[in-house]
Amino acid sequence: MPSPHQRLNRQALMGLIVGMVGLAACVPTTKTKAEPTPDLAPNLAQDLAPDLAPDSASVNYETQRDRPTGLLIGSRADRVPPLQDCGTLTTQLAMNECAQKNYARVEDERDFIYQAWQKVLSEDGQTALAAAENAWTQFRDLTCGFERDQFAGGSIAPFIYSGCLTGETIARTDELYKPKLTQTAYESADGILNADYQALQAMLSDTRRSELIAAQLAWIEYRDRHCDFEANYGAANTKTDQCKARLSEKRARQIQADIEQNNM
Repeated sequence: MPSPHQRLNRQALMGLIVGMVGLAACVPTTKTKAEPTPDLAPNLAQDLAPDLAPDSASVNYETQRDRPTGLLIGSRADRVPPLQDCGTLTTQLAMNECAQKNYARVEDERDFIYQAWQKVLSEDGQTALAAAENAWTQFRDLTCGFERDQFAGGSIAPFIYSGCLTGETIARTDELYKPKLTQTAYESADGILNADYQALQAMLSDTRRSELIAAQLAWIEYRDRHCDFEANYGAANTKTDQCKARLSEKRARQIQADIEQNNM
C-alpha cells in the first residue's frame, strides 16, 4: 500500500477511479444541448411500471413503447453537462478542482431524479424514499471517507474523495432512474460479497478496518431501506431479494477494486 504522501502514477490513479465508479453509466464526452423539462404527470408513478416477464434479466426504459415523460427524460446527456477528464490536467490542484465540479454536476442530476420521484409518490412512498436516501448518504460519506483516507495527508486525497462521490452518486441515480435486475440468487451474491469483504478486512490496519466496518454497516442499512422502497413503490416491480442481489453484486465489485488497489 502506498504511503499517504506518495503520489500515484497516472495508470494507478485511473485504475482506482474506475474501481470506484464500477458499472455506473458512461459519461458523454461531447456536449449535448439540454431540452426543457416537461411537467410531471400526476399518474407518473403508475406509468413508470414496465410489464416485465418473470424471468426478465433487466429493465431498459430506453426501449419502452410508451416512454413516460417527466421523471425519465432522455439520457444523462440531456440533463448533465459532460464531465471533464480531470486526469488530463497538469497540476494536482487543478485535478482536485475539476473533480469537485464533476461531482456537483452529477449531484444536481441525482437531486432532480429524487425530487421528481417525491412529486409522484404517496405519502408512505415519500417516507420510504427519504429513508433510503438518508441511508445512502451515510454510506456514501463513510465509504468515500474510507477511500480518501488511504491517502490521508497527501495532495491527492481531495481528488480521490470527489471521484468517489461522483461514482457513488452516478450509481445511486441509476438505481432511481433505471434499475437493472439480476439473475443471480441473493444467497449467492451475498456469499461472494462476504468473502470479498473478509479478504479486504484482512489486508487493512486496525484503523482502516474500523472505517471499512462502519461503511459496510451503513451499506447494509442502505440496501435494506432502498430495497424496501423499490419492492413496494419502485417502477421496476422487483422483489426484495432481487434488489438485494443486485446491490450486493455492485458492492462486491467495489470491494474487489479496493482489494486490487491494496495489492498494488
